[in-house]
Amino acid sequence: MTKITKYVFSVLFLAAIFAILLTAVLSIGKRSENTNKLTEQGAEYVGKDLYGNDVNSPLYSEIRVVSEPENGPSGLLESAVGKYERLWSRYTGKIEDRLTVNHPAQIKFVLCRKYFERAMGMNMTTSLTGTSNDIDKSDDLIVRQKNGQLAFLVDDFNVESRLDSFVAFARKMRSDGRNFLFFQVPTKNFEIGDEYSGVYTSYLEEKNGVIKSVMQKENIDYLYFSDYLKQNGMEDKELYFDTDHHWLPQTAQIANKALVEELNDRYGYSIDSSIYDLDNYDISYTDALFLGAQGRKVTEVYTDLESFPLLIPKYKTNLDVYYLNYRRVLSGDIADTFFNYQIIEASEQDKYTNFPYFFYGYGGLPLVQIHNKDIHDGKSVLIIKTSFGNTMYPFLSNIAEHVDVMDLRHYTGSVSEYVDATDPDTIIVIYGIAAFYKSNTNIDQMDFR
Repeated sequence: MTKITKYVFSVLFLAAIFAILLTAVLSIGKRSENTNKLTEQGAEYVGKDLYGNDVNSPLYSEIRVVSEPENGPSGLLESAVGKYERLWSRYTGKIEDRLTVNHPAQIKFVLCRKYFERAMGMNMTTSLTGTSNDIDKSDDLIVRQKNGQLAFLVDDFNVESRLDSFVAFARKMRSDGRNFLFFQVPTKNFEIGDEYSGVYTSYLEEKNGVIKSVMQKENIDYLYFSDYLKQNGMEDKELYFDTDHHWLPQTAQIANKALVEELNDRYGYSIDSSIYDLDNYDISYTDALFLGAQGRKVTEVYTDLESFPLLIPKYKTNLDVYYLNYRRVLSGDIADTFFNYQIIEASEQDKYTNFPYFFYGYGGLPLVQIHNKDIHDGKSVLIIKTSFGNTMYPFLSNIAEHVDVMDLRHYTGSVSEYVDATDPDTIIVIYGIAAFYKSNTNIDQMDFR
């Protein structure tokens, strides 16, 4: 690149920055909050869950939140200084958040920088600001696979130490006479393009192998869905979004069918697995408005927008669904109770701060209780899941009379106390490799207390 070309790019870059600043000044205060059925004003507040438990009872008290002690071994002075530092950090963090992440023109600055970096010859991966990729930040590094899809790197970490609490929980549930099933969520196969060959290594297969060996050693019932997909000759390109680590909603129905067949075979359920055949759904697609977790990091400068699939069941259901953190009940069929159409509308306006994947089940929520009023078998199932389960569990509302769905990234109550209070027959843990990483928040997905 000649000096004149670099000079022209620099001038254009500065001009773009000035235009963005002007836009930012004019747009301050114009952001509006999106509403949906759970957040709209006038909806009825429900203070008891579907089992009749008061939502302010000790059952839902914060047990699993890990916090710093008020007084450390160094005495009151250090405690006072530490408290001051935490308050100052919180205050400055809010300011920084307002000036960057929540600033109306934040994404415009990011896109401007990305276009400039690409013009200067930087590729998608080296343009990312964070490339340390330690085990607490597994999504720092994004590479392109041979099939064109984006993928996160699975780094090296001590997965054995993370399995202790999982195994203890499984043992306890079985000793209590409950069915316990681990459903393994696969991730994209790490087949990177030639530009990354020999540079980056993924430990995906190794760590998944360790987890499977522990399940076998401890005689824990499991279904490795990645094996199921390989046996049926299914490839990543037809299973996952191009710009996101999540699978397509259609893939989730394949997973549901495999899961239901496992419940039938292992535990004597008699669930009709054919309802998960895709011809039982009306499938439509949005315009190209979806950027997944990986796509939003590299931006549309380095990847293309995707259409988002909407699966509407043709079969009927009759549900009451209680959302704990909203204190609200939605009633009706699957579309009435689980689908957030407003997030699709919002994504058409802003694809970087709105995530269409939250169309299904309203995203990651602490606890959702489902009562299927068409089933009278008296059975109860507890599903513990991560975000992959969002596209699964709304359609699993027909596997038992009561289905509870818990996300331990957000649920702060005691898991064991909840199990004792609700007495589920079967517990299903739907986890992928990322759930076994060491938590970098104050709530750990492997904390089953």
